[in-house]
Amino acid sequence: MKNSSFLLLLILFLYSCKENDLLLEENNINVNSSENNTLEYLYLGHPYESNSIVDSRIEKLNLSKFNQVWLGGDVCSETTQNQLTLNYLDELFNLSNLGNFWSVGNHDIRNGNEQWIYDKTKRGSFYTSYLNGLTVSVINTNWNRNGINCDSIQAQFEMLSNVCDTIEESSHYIILGHQIIWGEIDSLIDVKSYANADGSHQIFSCNPNEKFATSFYPKLIELEKKGINVVIVAGDMGQTDFTYSKTSNEGIDFVASGFCSDTQWNSQFITHGLKDQITVFYHDTVLNTFSWEFLLLDNLLLDFQ
Repeated sequence: MKNSSFLLLLILFLYSCKENDLLLEENNINVNSSENNTLEYLYLGHPYESNSIVDSRIEKLNLSKFNQVWLGGDVCSETTQNQLTLNYLDELFNLSNLGNFWSVGNHDIRNGNEQWIYDKTKRGSFYTSYLNGLTVSVINTNWNRNGINCDSIQAQFEMLSNVCDTIEESSHYIILGHQIIWGEIDSLIDVKSYANADGSHQIFSCNPNEKFATSFYPKLIELEKKGINVVIVAGDMGQTDFTYSKTSNEGIDFVASGFCSDTQWNSQFITHGLKDQITVFYHDTVLNTFSWEFLLLDNLLLDFQ
């Protein structure tokens, strides 16, 4: 967004959208610099333990060790059932911190009161930020749940398209969502057997109605060809497998990661009782590299003891 034309396009687009549909963050976020030039971003997908709390092991982590925390959705089982839950999450994760992101999941919003989330994050349900040399788009993958909300779907699609058309200076373009909506890409069909729920059927663009694989993925391929590395991340994992990482035939990276907390409900899933894994992204702001590692949560806890 340093590029003036890019900023102008997004500001104009912001003006044309509903207030709660899109929020453009600060022009250039540089947060929590590290002496060794490598920033660490903790990613937490599907981390709920109950209606109102996250997996209790997360509360024991030293979250200040990480430069940012990225929430992959389904943070609690019934996130918006009680406003006190949002107070608890804000105290734990500092939701309005400009470097922290939350791509909402179905469990986060199925009780309504969705605005409680955005009141805490100070952002809408989808937006784009420029972060330490990265362009990051947070997307909403819930607009196919109760009918097709074409107004919001199309507003989000146009925002993403504007980013692809104007991005110039970023080394990477990161897209953070909840549901795995990319299972119809030929080289990624296997992800359907790992996801908690297959979101590939979702309409991602209206007029005409098209899915992610046919409407937006071609734009990302063109961006990758220009030398901007694209990484797409989803958090709706954990019940069949904890992690997924694959590079498509077109050179785009796809990552998914989630929990299966030790609860009675989760006892029905094959991952119950196995050691949960957690994802940490590493961003070298000098070499302009962006990588990730899947770590055993129990081992990470030992590091803080």
